[in-house]
Amino acid sequence: MISKEKGSLYKQLKDILIERITKGVYPKGSFLPTEIQLEEEFKLSKITIRKAVELLAQEGWVEKKAGIGTTILENRLAPKLKKGQKFTEILMERGNKLEKKVKSIEIVSLDKNSEEFKLLGNNCFKLVREIYLNGKPFIYTYHYFPLSLNLSLDKSDYENSLYNTLDELGIFLSSFEDHFFATMAPDEVKEFFNEDIVLGRKRFSYDDKEQLMELSVAYYNSKEQNYIMKLNS
Repeated sequence: MISKEKGSLYKQLKDILIERITKGVYPKGSFLPTEIQLEEEFKLSKITIRKAVELLAQEGWVEKKAGIGTTILENRLAPKLKKGQKFTEILMERGNKLEKKVKSIEIVSLDKNSEEFKLLGNNCFKLVREIYLNGKPFIYTYHYFPLSLNLSLDKSDYENSLYNTLDELGIFLSSFEDHFFATMAPDEVKEFFNEDIVLGRKRFSYDDKEQLMELSVAYYNSKEQNYIMKLNS
């Protein structure tokens, strides 16, 4: 039974859905019940349902496709990739307020000497986002995507969960590789944080065919909050 006394409603729902997937109630290749069906069964809000399904997608249990439905990808207790809880999710659970702002989304030409050029070619999509923690500048991120993804250039399409947006476009990311480092802040980041030295994280995101779907470089104002990793066994 789902109740507020047991914690986050959407996480309780996610756990119930995972249990049904692993027990074969929702077989691999079948469709997850619709939002309306889940609302009626669990008496939860549409927002709660969507958060739970978004987590299932992020953890590799399901794949969301606009106009088609949500397909079950995994029906085993141990998915291909062991995943930890998202950093921003941990912060929100601890009572922090996060606000995201999309600065720009455009097609850019890449420097031939850059790593981005070697991985993505002459041109790519570049998305720039800012995140504020309790009203203070906290994360500044550059996202690079191959032109083959045919992304929208409308900033409003990326205001919520970026990876949920990609899922809805049929772009499923199955593995990630993160590199952390201390670095001098680029000019835009220095202006945003008013700090010279920051924590950096470079992420390589791949689809199930090991094709690079995203390269992102994020900078964190660690004076406001340490980076937290919470791993599941």
